Amino acid sequence: MNEQIKEVMRNSLLNFSKKMNIPLKQFRIKMILNSDGEPICIAMNGAEELEELAWGKILGLLLSAVKGVVLSHIKKKFETLSIEKEIEINDIVIKFYAIDTKGEPNAFLYNKNVAIEKINIDKFI
Repeated sequence: MNEQIKEVMRNSLLNFSKKMNIPLKQFRIKMILNSDGEPICIAMNGAEELEELAWGKILGLLLSAVKGVVLSHIKKKFETLSIEKEIEINDIVIKFYAIDTKGEPNAFLYNKNVAIEKINIDKFI
């Protein structure tokens, strides 16, 4: 499943940056929990938030059937990070970005707007 999720993030970074006409180097996907405690993703151009991205479009047809499982897993990871890093769960921000032109995904943990550390995607997902 980890390789599938990495591939989903890679494809999302490549496809959304192209669709939104944002250079891949500047494109980010910001993941937070909304006011209902559910994970959401927001497209970004550098530091500028643009729009919420639908999970169906992020996951694609292959993983849409297990959307509930994926979102539950992500929510648990937020809970774990909150405890491990001593950050309020609603202050956790994960930003995904491409580290190369092939869209290889990388992630960084933030406490609100303060960068904390790079996250190993394999451990996050």
